[in-house]
Amino acid sequence: MLIMPKRCPRCNGDLFIDRDQYGLFLQCLQCGYLRDLRMQFRGEEQKSVKEKEPVLAFRSSNGKEA
Repeated sequence: MLIMPKRCPRCNGDLFIDRDQYGLFLQCLQCGYLRDLRMQFRGEEQKSVKEKEPVLAFRSSNGKEA
């Protein structure tokens, strides 16, 4: 666990980096501020919205696509 003193944007408290089943996150020890962190690998640029894979449509209870 990495602690960053006086870096909380809300209260100037101490932030720490932790991990759960969903990934890494920042949390403040004093006020509980929470922010998810994205992992980006070296050489990998963030994809634009157009380059991301499409979302699959789902069918509603009446059988039509929503």
